[in-house]
Amino acid sequence: MRGASLTSNIIEFPKPRDQRLEEAVKLCNARRFPAALSRLIQLIDEGCDEAYYYAGCIYEAGGNGVEKDLAKAIFYYEKSTQEYGSVEGCLALGRLYYFGIGVPKDHRKAFDLLTMIADEANNGRGHGIAQMMLGQMYGEGLGVQQNIATAREYFKKAANQGYVFSFSALSTLEWRAGNYLKGLGLRIKAIWLALRITWSDPHDWRLRRS
Repeated sequence: MRGASLTSNIIEFPKPRDQRLEEAVKLCNARRFPAALSRLIQLIDEGCDEAYYYAGCIYEAGGNGVEKDLAKAIFYYEKSTQEYGSVEGCLALGRLYYFGIGVPKDHRKAFDLLTMIADEANNGRGHGIAQMMLGQMYGEGLGVQQNIATAREYFKKAANQGYVFSFSALSTLEWRAGNYLKGLGLRIKAIWLALRITWSDPHDWRLRRS
């Protein structure tokens, strides 16, 4: 999923499927947030449920004439998952509960949200970022019983989609297990992949942290 970042490694605007959103997204990318938000609200009133997610992004980021409002961001993200089934909206909510941004930190709720999209999104390939976050949760026992084997499987799933930070996570697991050469090889691969993707597209989703 590609698109220009609203804020680096935090929020990304995927390309909308509804052509009526194109102009609103262009306004967002130009950081004309008040105009973009006005258009998005209008689209929501017209029944365009896809617009909920984008409105949530603007309220989470704030700035450029729109006051940051995490309560509104969460409201719109929740609506995006309830009304549209937005994968990115679900990921956003999982991230906010994982880090305790705008809501009390709740790893169990984050785990449940991320599980919804980790394996079934993207035509069954799963969502690489959700897989990475679940790997971290299994690895550290956050919201779920610690299971290093399951953590490794989720990191591998994310790595199979080219998600850069999964290679670093796998490297750490191998290093802790005493497999130093394998760990070093994975670390080098992560650096090489990051450089290659950055050269091609610095906003590629595989470089996002969450």
